[in-house]
Amino acid sequence: MNRKTLFSVALFIAILVFFCCTYYHEMLYMWPRGIHAWAQSDRLSLAMNFYDRGMNFFLPATHNLWPVDGITGVEFPIQSYTAAIGAKLFGRDHISALFRLLNVIISCTGLLFLFLAGYRATKDFIFSMVPPLFIFCSPVYVYYTCNYLPDAAACSIAFVAFYYLLIYLDKPRTKPMLATIGWLTLASLIKTSVALYLIGFLGYVLLQRLLRKHDFTRRSNFMYALAAILSIGILISYYFYNQYLNNTYHSGMFIARLRPFESWAELGYYFNESFKHQWISEYLVLPQYLMFVAIVAA
Repeated sequence: MNRKTLFSVALFIAILVFFCCTYYHEMLYMWPRGIHAWAQSDRLSLAMNFYDRGMNFFLPATHNLWPVDGITGVEFPIQSYTAAIGAKLFGRDHISALFRLLNVIISCTGLLFLFLAGYRATKDFIFSMVPPLFIFCSPVYVYYTCNYLPDAAACSIAFVAFYYLLIYLDKPRTKPMLATIGWLTLASLIKTSVALYLIGFLGYVLLQRLLRKHDFTRRSNFMYALAAILSIGILISYYFYNQYLNNTYHSGMFIARLRPFESWAELGYYFNESFKHQWISEYLVLPQYLMFVAIVAA
């Protein structure tokens, strides 16, 4: 990076820090509360049980009395595990704040890569700053960022993958392709629904290589095939391991699977009831909707 780029990155990080201090200076030290408080408590409970039970990553457990010994299958609990590691350094009493702080750091890292993607394409600080700050002003993103749930973290890791995806689209080389697959795989482990983007990218690269065979070497094709097999294999293996844990310990606390609408009627009910009356004001605020409409109209 040259000096101008480093200065732009440092300035954007300073802006993110300002937003985080404004948003989270009180929330950081709160216990689970608000919407999905029960699910938040389950995620925090995972971290506490990792800490209390010897840090066995492959036997996640909560304080719930339903499963045998509390052990349960769950989407890749890397956040809970990392928070437990932090608690080993700073003390168990700080595990909740460490968990929230970890999610904030992951989310801000994703926004930084989104900024870098824009800056790489435009070299314009203001233009590059708009997309990540637009997202960071979304009420739902703000809420889930300083939280225990995996949604914002998985989304932010997908932003990192998006940065490498743009590099690959510019010059289809092996390294950015592998980086995109790797980050999307991690995001899919954390939040199963992100696998839709992983499958989409793998399909795009496969189609690209079938239509433009002479543009890619055998080594590059081999690396793609190996990465795709490993990625899908890891996701499938972890899914079945979760099913094994749930069946063995009689648990079903975490869904860890896709839940699409089962009918048009169900979709219509969600749109007319949940979205119109609740979520429409949670995804974006009015100025953001107006900005979005203006951009589309332009």
